[in-house]
Amino acid sequence: MKPKTIYGAAINLVGVWGPKKLSYAEDICEYYDRTGNFSVKKLGQHKDGYIITFASTSKEEVELWVSGVKAAMAMLRNWCNE
Repeated sequence: MKPKTIYGAAINLVGVWGPKKLSYAEDICEYYDRTGNFSVKKLGQHKDGYIITFASTSKEEVELWVSGVKAAMAMLRNWCNE
């Protein structure tokens, strides 16, 4: 049985979304945020086109993933500006 609520985040060329609280929608078999603008299909890290998503039942784990992504983006930005 799938958990009813998970946390997720995503990154693309524009930036980082999340962490977001996501609820499972039985009719489409995906987890969505309240606005319906962000979804993931399953737990873990996944690449779909130009978007990389990460989802977990642990909000802290998603927050750590987001921190790592933001740190990597800052390092790349600094490296490109040298």
